[in-house]
Amino acid sequence: MRSAVVLAVVFGVVVCCCFRTAQSAQVTCSGLGSFADGGDFFHILNRPIQTLPNCAQVSSFKLHLNTRLNPEATQILDPFDVSTVTGSNFDFAKDTKVLVHGFTDNYAWPWWADTKTALLNELDVNVIRVEWAALPPLIQAAANARLLGAYVAKLFNDLQATSNYDPVRVHLIGHSLGAQLVGYIGERVNKIGRITGIDPAGLYFTNMPVSVRLDPTDARVVDTINTDSGSLINFAFGTVQPMGHLNFYVNGGSNQPGCTSGASGFFGSLFGSGGSFNTSAYDILATVTQSGYNAVMCNHYRALALFQETIRSNRCQLKSYECPNLQQYEHGDCFTCSDSRKCSNLGLHLDTSLAEPTVQKNLYAVTSDRSPYCTTTYRIGFTLKSGAGRQEQGDLFAILHGSRGRSTKFQLNKEEVEFTPGAQYAFLVSTNQDLGPLLSVTFEWNAAFSVLPSEFLRRHYLIIGGRQLQVILSTGQSHVFQFREEQLIEEREHSAISSTV
Repeated sequence: MRSAVVLAVVFGVVVCCCFRTAQSAQVTCSGLGSFADGGDFFHILNRPIQTLPNCAQVSSFKLHLNTRLNPEATQILDPFDVSTVTGSNFDFAKDTKVLVHGFTDNYAWPWWADTKTALLNELDVNVIRVEWAALPPLIQAAANARLLGAYVAKLFNDLQATSNYDPVRVHLIGHSLGAQLVGYIGERVNKIGRITGIDPAGLYFTNMPVSVRLDPTDARVVDTINTDSGSLINFAFGTVQPMGHLNFYVNGGSNQPGCTSGASGFFGSLFGSGGSFNTSAYDILATVTQSGYNAVMCNHYRALALFQETIRSNRCQLKSYECPNLQQYEHGDCFTCSDSRKCSNLGLHLDTSLAEPTVQKNLYAVTSDRSPYCTTTYRIGFTLKSGAGRQEQGDLFAILHGSRGRSTKFQLNKEEVEFTPGAQYAFLVSTNQDLGPLLSVTFEWNAAFSVLPSEFLRRHYLIIGGRQLQVILSTGQSHVFQFREEQLIEEREHSAISSTV
C-alpha cells in the first residue's frame, strides 16, 4: 500500500511538472525583451521549480562607474540614457571591467571595493560594479539574473551602436550567481572579449543547457576559477562542471586550505586569524558579514580572494597546469611549463591565447592557506627495483631540506599506495616556505596494517632502483638525490643527498 502511494505521488509530480512545462508562462519587460520560464529553463531534477523575472526590479539595478579620475565616488550609468555615459568619466579609448556579485552579496562590501581599487591601481580602465537585489529566495534571484543580464547587455549594445565601442574591450567578472549572470550578458552581446566566472553557482545551473548557464560561447574567452566544486548535498556552492574555455580547479576544486566551517570559521575570520580576506581594515558590520560567509562558504569565497590576489602583477602569480584530470595532475603527469601551451597564470593575467573556440581545458593549481597563496611545487619520483623485494602497501612521507630551511613533513599520497617492484611512482608536494636550493630529502614509509600473521610479523621494505630519488621543480629544474642504502625499511627515516652536493 505504501509503495503504491509513493508511486502515485511521484507520478503526480511528474505529470504536474510536465504540465507546468507545457503551460510555461512569459513576461515582457519594457525595453529588455521577453522571458519564459519553460523550455530550456525547466528540468525535473536540476531546475524543477521555476518563476519569471520581476520586471519591477529594474528600478533597483544600478551600474556604478569608477575610473582613475573618480576612484572612490561612483557615477551611475543608465542603459536607457546614453547621456549618463557620455557625461561621465567613462573613457571610450579604454577597456572596461564589470564586477557582478552573487546571491545575498552586495557591490559595496569591502571585498568588492578592494577588487575595484586593485584593478584601478593595476590598469587604467573603466570599472563598473553592478548593484542588484540578489536576495532570497534563490529561485527568484536566479530569474532576476536573466533580467539584469539583458539590462547590462543593453548598455554595451547601445554603446557599440552609438559610439562604436567594441565589446571585445569588455571583461565581465562575476562571482557565484553573478558568474552565471555574466553569461546572460555575454549571450546578448556580439562579442564580449572575456568572461571570468569566479566559482560559478552550481544549484539550478549544473547540467543545464548552455542557454541557461555560463558556457564558452558567451565570450571570446571564458575562464572559470573553481574552489567549491560539488553539490549542496556536500555543502558545496560551486559546480564541478567545466563552463569555460579554460577551467581552473584550485586544490582540486574543493576543500581549500585554511577553510573551516561553523563557529571556528566564523571566529577565525572575525578575529583575523582565518578566512579568505583580511578583515582587519573592515568596519564591524562588514567584518561580521564576511565572518558569516566564512563560517558557511569559505571555499566559495576563496575563489574571489584568489582572483583579487592575481590582479597585482608585482605579486607572485598562481601558476596552473593543463591536465586531463585531477588524478593525473596529482601523479605529476602534467607538471612543468616546458611546453608553453600547457600552463598559465590563474586570474586576471592568464594566457588568453590558450583558449580554443571548441575545446574546454582543465587546469590545476595548488595554493597555501593565506595571502598571497603562492606555493612552490615539487614532483618527487622514484622507481622500485625490478625483480627485487615483494609487493607492499602503505603511506609515504618526505621532508625537504634546502639551504634556507626545511619543510614540514609531507604525506605524499592521499590514499594507500600499492608498491610493485619495477613500477615508477611520482607525487606532488607544495609549500609556501622559501627553502632555497634543495640539499637533501628525508624519506619515510609506513606499511599498511594487516591482521595476517605472515604480514604482521615480517619485515617490510622497499628497494629503490639505483638508490635514486628524483625531484623536479615546476620550473623544469631536476635534482637527483642518492640514498645511502638500497633497501628502505619501514618506519625509519632514510636520507637522500643531492648528487651535486
